[in-house]
Amino acid sequence: MLISSSINGFYSGARQRRGGADIYVPAINLRTLTYDLAKAIFRVAKRNSAGAFIFEIAKSEMGYTGQPAAEYVAVILAAALKELWQGPVFVQGDHFQISAKNFKADAEKELDGIKALIVNALEAGFYNIDIDSSTIVDLSKPTIKKQQELTTRYARNSNFILRTAARDRSIRRR
Repeated sequence: MLISSSINGFYSGARQRRGGADIYVPAINLRTLTYDLAKAIFRVAKRNSAGAFIFEIAKSEMGYTGQPAAEYVAVILAAALKELWQGPVFVQGDHFQISAKNFKADAEKELDGIKALIVNALEAGFYNIDIDSSTIVDLSKPTIKKQQELTTRYARNSNFILRTAARDRSIRRR
């Protein structure tokens, strides 16, 4: 069965099978020729009985490559179907981060934009989201804890958005 999935279960199961040892999964950003490159990746993975791998795309890459979330997932899944891939397909929103410049100008508007991006990605079939709040670290503050306050608040808020959006839209972890 072919399905866009969360990698969480894979990591948990693999670590358990390996006695708690770390496991590494490559993440591949496809910016151009997405269908053809994804087909090649699935083909080689099948040929080599490869383990897990993640297809990912960053917020910025979606913009400059003209690949919205729904299109990216559809193209990846189409490539998997073409190559007769069986099993989970891991698609990740990479570096879903706020623009520091936009945040300074209008924090609420920028955070609303990230929230919309997260919801859109979940609905499209991204079940792995990399929330990157590093852009709002404030190095002018005297301590590391103070420097990270906004980052921590944003990451918590984004996590809440993810869980709420998944629940409200009956998007479940797969």
